[in-house]
Amino acid sequence: MAFLKDILQIEKEKMRIEAHIYPHQSLLNIKTYWQKVTGVQKEKVKVYVAVSRASRGKRPKNLLPHGTAYLKISGRQEFFKVLGFIDGLVKGIINETKLCQ
Repeated sequence: MAFLKDILQIEKEKMRIEAHIYPHQSLLNIKTYWQKVTGVQKEKVKVYVAVSRASRGKRPKNLLPHGTAYLKISGRQEFFKVLGFIDGLVKGIINETKLCQ
């Protein structure tokens, strides 16, 4: 989060979290956990209960104790900042690989 805020200069107001959890997990506890980890306002943390049809509950219940979180950033300029950074990383990795051959 510090990287997004300090390096890419994306405001926390533009960030939100979507957490996906198992049915037995506490919505309030998960929401509080992800708010503390990310620093995103509690109102911008949404929690969804979801079980994959493919797994049909076969996986252990404690496999992901805090669920999985998705960071979403709103705003066109912010989107292209992140996309440009990723593109630059990929090009840098490709160039490094060519140099090592």
